[in-house]
Amino acid sequence: MTDSPFSVRGSVLQVSVTGPAGTAVELLDAAGAVVRTGEIDRFGDRLALADLGVTDGLKGLGGLVFRHLEPGAYTLRLDGEEAPVTVLDPFVLPDDFDARVRGQRLDEGYGYVEVRDGALLSVGVSFPDRARWGDGPYPTLVQYSGYKDAKDDFATGDPANENILNTEANLALHCGYAVVGAAIRGSGGSEGSFLLLEPIQGTDGHDVVEAVAAQPWVARKRDGAPKVGMIGRSMPGYEQLLVASYNPPSLAAVTPAAVGGRPYGAAGRPGGVVNVALARGIAGWQVDPVDPPGGIPQVQPPRFAPGGWDDWVAERIAGGDEVCERNQLLRGQAVDAVPAWAFVDQEEGGVLAHADGEEWAARTHVPTLVLGAWQDQESGPWFTDLLDRYPDDTVVRLAAYNGTHEETRFPLAAAQWLEFLAFFVREELPAFPDAAARYLDEVTAYMFPEGLEVRFDHWAGTTFDEALEAYRSSPPLVVWFDNGWAPGRPPGYPYAAFSVAFDRWPPPEAGARRWYLAPDHRLDAAAPGEGARPLGFHYDPSVRPRTSKGDAPDVNHPCVEYDWQPPAGGRGLQFATPPFDRDTLLVGTASVDLWLRSTAADLDLEVVLSEVRPDGWETFVQAGALRASSRALDDERSTELLPWLSYRRDDVAPLPVGEFTLVRVPVPAAAHLVRAGSSLGITVTAAGGNQPHWELDAQWPEGVDAHGRKVVVDVAVEAGMASSVVLPLVHSWVPRDGHPRPDLPPRDALRRQPSRRWRPAGLEVPAPPPEPEPPVPVSVRLKRTAPVRFAARQRNRALGLKQRAARAWVLAMRKVGLPPRVGLAAVVGLLAAGVGLALGRLLRHRR
Repeated sequence: MTDSPFSVRGSVLQVSVTGPAGTAVELLDAAGAVVRTGEIDRFGDRLALADLGVTDGLKGLGGLVFRHLEPGAYTLRLDGEEAPVTVLDPFVLPDDFDARVRGQRLDEGYGYVEVRDGALLSVGVSFPDRARWGDGPYPTLVQYSGYKDAKDDFATGDPANENILNTEANLALHCGYAVVGAAIRGSGGSEGSFLLLEPIQGTDGHDVVEAVAAQPWVARKRDGAPKVGMIGRSMPGYEQLLVASYNPPSLAAVTPAAVGGRPYGAAGRPGGVVNVALARGIAGWQVDPVDPPGGIPQVQPPRFAPGGWDDWVAERIAGGDEVCERNQLLRGQAVDAVPAWAFVDQEEGGVLAHADGEEWAARTHVPTLVLGAWQDQESGPWFTDLLDRYPDDTVVRLAAYNGTHEETRFPLAAAQWLEFLAFFVREELPAFPDAAARYLDEVTAYMFPEGLEVRFDHWAGTTFDEALEAYRSSPPLVVWFDNGWAPGRPPGYPYAAFSVAFDRWPPPEAGARRWYLAPDHRLDAAAPGEGARPLGFHYDPSVRPRTSKGDAPDVNHPCVEYDWQPPAGGRGLQFATPPFDRDTLLVGTASVDLWLRSTAADLDLEVVLSEVRPDGWETFVQAGALRASSRALDDERSTELLPWLSYRRDDVAPLPVGEFTLVRVPVPAAAHLVRAGSSLGITVTAAGGNQPHWELDAQWPEGVDAHGRKVVVDVAVEAGMASSVVLPLVHSWVPRDGHPRPDLPPRDALRRQPSRRWRPAGLEVPAPPPEPEPPVPVSVRLKRTAPVRFAARQRNRALGLKQRAARAWVLAMRKVGLPPRVGLAAVVGLLAAGVGLALGRLLRHRR
């Protein structure tokens, strides 16, 4: 299309075109059949009106992208012209790949990398301090995402430029690595439009790695291979999983942190329950870079707005960067991923069906260290779902701990990814230079005023080859316990007391232990007998806060005070095991198997697993959610400890009316030390209020159904329908390093594990009568100054008397056809009237 106003690009599984706005476009396959139609948008005009410093040359222009195409030859027909275009296969490199991609040269500073389809992606290249590390070549790390990775101040080593998402990159720089920040397609100065974790982001990342590895300033390993690895958490972590699945031959290792597996059922839709905060937080701000979605302000500003991820782009364009300017034209073709999380009740065929971390892991051969926090407030704990999906010949290691989404910025986790990269990329003993220590102290001093140190003393006195052999022969899965309660450290600081290593996941050492739900808030080892009445509660999300964050300024601080509230009276069920007689580890996933009946056809449950301490507090361990209509299991992958939900369209089903049905609530993986004298507890409520950032959008938010009736949940606890919980416990272990502290941690010292008073709120209610009116739950409010303990027998007996009296009242009122509360009001009124009449007669008699 010589001298054409249109620019056409055949890409990986897609075709894009830019040109005059409003132009009708048709895409024809090799047989001449029209397979897609569309119209070029008017995004160029929006760019000009957005005060981004763009030139008038973009006015009247726009873009169009056709996605999800099969590889092969096509023809693009537009405005009377036809252009041949080839859709690329993601697993096949073009013949000129070496010349165009590996043959290009990158310099220090901001620039562009050409990828296989000819698109230009923005990158920033930073070298370590030459006075300390010389003129190169350097081992090199790539961070690749839709954040500010390509901005020229992303990796400078200057604490003044710290933005929380570049801590790891700057620590690496101070450790002697060159750092390359790369902006994914549709972000920063890169060409294209954005769809969360689509395949082309993986092939683009492959090409960036290969282009970087070919540079003369990249060091080589002893076998001549480039010393190139990848770093980053959250989106950069997911991008590592995706890029590694295309196995760039020059990629020595990846360290994905704060990641997960399948797209549906994890953080964006745990158990099928909508998490509106995460959906908008990750995908919403990518959709329209100028205005917030639907005009509604979000937590994250639009990309081009002040504080947005691309707020630096306007300055580049105003400074004359014509490539950056032209690359913005396709931004109007970004795809909103939110509907896939918020409005689709299964995972097949959605716009995020491609974003499957388990599928990526299954074809990855790059050495991988997965890092994750069990209580990650953004990505959640589903990183362990990846571990058994990797091929047997792939080097895969795990570093897991309690803590936050950002733990890789801090010593416990930072030491793990630096160590892994030292062995698999740098080929040197791990070290943490003084410059890195000073940087870390300065950027975290507002949280950790006593300073943070990273040490590798355990490798002192060994050669690299000796250390490498010891590292590779050690068990690959390492779990740290009591992060925030390490000996010699202030409470809440990011150091663990001890670690335990395992050979595989789930650990075979973790045996399945089952307890049965019982009255009086008990979990009994013995199965129940016949005749026990169901336990019930009023399903009422309105009494729970949307999140547990409260006024906490930052969950990364030590000893954060959360607003993690106990369930309100009658709005949940709580149970606890007998106290443990010895220290025990909980390691792995759990299953809460409820025989459940509800007055609603569907609802959203959440189960909290906690340590119930002998001092009357409970400490959060993990939470699992479930939309009841998504309860169907994949039998091939489900186990006693892991109810693997199918999320298949044909499996979605309402709860049967008036009948008990088995509902297995999956509790994601966790690891926690349960000290002797403590118990393990579970809490069952409507979903919500247990996470600081997630907002689970539970059904029936006011606790009433479409007819205004209370939504009531009954749980059976008798033989034949014995509700239970099965937990993964390790009774005997040898610490890899460190040792447990004998004393209980101070409340809230364990990172991202809040505490609250243990107040069992679930109350026994009678089985619902056969009439259509739903049962009314009995609600007994407990004094806040005197929490009910599961072992307080006298208090439980008193509570039982109140319950029996309440039950008798409910049944009596129903016999005369009155609702309980109306009946009470009527009786009180009659009594008052009777007393008044009697007093009147007495006074008249005395006269």
